[in-house]
Amino acid sequence: MNQLELFEKTVQIKMFTHRGCQKFYLAASDVKKFMSRQCNRFGLWLYVDGVQRNPQKVNIEILSSAKEVILTQPLVGG
Repeated sequence: MNQLELFEKTVQIKMFTHRGCQKFYLAASDVKKFMSRQCNRFGLWLYVDGVQRNPQKVNIEILSSAKEVILTQPLVGG
């Protein structure tokens, strides 16, 4: 357990960009700002437990209780 976990719940975010996969462990209070900045910067999509969400409208309670939070480049399929 690190010191941050003693004070505030952390949220793990997996981010897939042209740089590959990165994992971030952020304080719950910093998650929305981080996601908004990354989505604007790289044009990423947000998935919370496999469901696509709007990073501007998702609330911190959903993110804090999620099993998996992923930011990824747009997916194309059919």
